[in-house]
Amino acid sequence: MNNWSGSINSNIISHFSVFLILFGSYTFSLGVYAEQRNTITLATSEASPFSSAHDPKQGYVNEVIHLAFEKMGYIPKIEFFPHARAIYLADGGKVEGVFPLRDSTVRVEGMIYSDAIRGGSINYLVHNSRNIHSLLNTELGDSISQFNNLGLSRLGVLRGAQLPLSLREAENIDVLLAKSLPTLLDMLDRGRVDFIYIDEYGAKQTITNHRPHLSQKFKFIKSLRKSNPHFLGISKNLPDAPQIMAHFNQALASLEADGTIDTILKRYGIFIEPENVVTERKLIVGAPNINGIETAIKYLNDSGTPFSEQDIQWRVMEESILRKHIQGDFAVNETQFDLVMLGNFEVPIWARNGWLLPFPEPPSNYDMKDIIPIAKHSNTYEGEVYGLPFVGETTLTFYRKDLLQNADISLPKQMTYRNLSAIAMEIQDPKSQLYGVGLRTKVGWGQNMALIGTMVNTYGGSWFDEDMKPLLTSRSWERAIKDYVSIAVNNGPPGEYDLGWKDNQQLFAD
Repeated sequence: MNNWSGSINSNIISHFSVFLILFGSYTFSLGVYAEQRNTITLATSEASPFSSAHDPKQGYVNEVIHLAFEKMGYIPKIEFFPHARAIYLADGGKVEGVFPLRDSTVRVEGMIYSDAIRGGSINYLVHNSRNIHSLLNTELGDSISQFNNLGLSRLGVLRGAQLPLSLREAENIDVLLAKSLPTLLDMLDRGRVDFIYIDEYGAKQTITNHRPHLSQKFKFIKSLRKSNPHFLGISKNLPDAPQIMAHFNQALASLEADGTIDTILKRYGIFIEPENVVTERKLIVGAPNINGIETAIKYLNDSGTPFSEQDIQWRVMEESILRKHIQGDFAVNETQFDLVMLGNFEVPIWARNGWLLPFPEPPSNYDMKDIIPIAKHSNTYEGEVYGLPFVGETTLTFYRKDLLQNADISLPKQMTYRNLSAIAMEIQDPKSQLYGVGLRTKVGWGQNMALIGTMVNTYGGSWFDEDMKPLLTSRSWERAIKDYVSIAVNNGPPGEYDLGWKDNQQLFAD
């Protein structure tokens, strides 16, 4: 990723801102034997970032569930259904368990609930067209009466989700159900409901991934934000359900104690502040986990710079996760960052959308004349600079000279991807775990798509023609994708199709 910093519009980020079932019931014993491990079948729903049908081990709740059961000696089998059906199957004993469940004074009768799995926040989302500026001061008392006074009487909620008891029993609140999060957001946009009760992270991800045209149409009632833990449910129909849940809770407590859950949450960009702790305002900085970021943080904290005098909270995550967080915050007109590193690809687009503020005067010790012209141009929109470049990168191929010399191979003066594959085939030795080529195969704009775009250009292709019609089915795209897949499969580590650029660099170094 080419990392630049850009400043964000003050109505979104503060003016200090700079600038991703098997059906049937099983009876099993808790005894774990070395030669045979137990399995348990769990129902869940596709809900980024909690669970992913694309990869059952992706999604932070998925990961916690898998790790806890693996500690118990179980292999969890995950089946995906609409949320309400997943709960129905587990409640009736058709599967052993279900997640994520929400805590409530009204619990699913047929389920035993786990201890809480920490999550983000849940809140009420309203349309920008509603003139709610103070957004319900909690000191005014009962929220239900405030909802009624503001004309909020039709509440949308995901089918199968659990509402606070006060909302379930409120006489003047009509609850309307939606089968999916995108449908729930559509209902709010079309005026079928006045407000919705939704996980904040889930709402942001859904707008970014599935409803980008709804970006910046909504806002959260910030004063009513609540923590939103998740729970595993085990069907009471299982004879050993209480014992299973007791062992699961022990495993969950172990993951909490050794910091594993904190690590997983932070990897997904979920940073939970301790409740009831009064601290001075921190400077929150979002950064991608690029090479050297740890060194940069240490330097800024220790070198006597203005940063070292600040109480900084660094939120470091994968580039694609960081990008989703920033876009998700923009989608609901808020932010969690004061400072952020972002790619210059976004700077002119976000500046055009009115999300960034220009730098009328760069810092006195920042030499704009020393910046590579294309880097400055990439951070400029309508003649004004919106991002301050600090590093420039390009795509290139590097190789081990010793391996080519040992094989008596010389590089051709003009390398092609097919040359590359042929040379790799000669020098690779899978028996010694030596493979020919490392390609970025991890999904993401700064990952596999950065490389694929370069390959398509090499083959004479483009994303669009002059009339902005997609060219993804052109011969150039077909050849580039075919060779990309061929190199990854035939010359890369077998089965490793989720490698980012950092992963490949580490493999190269090893």
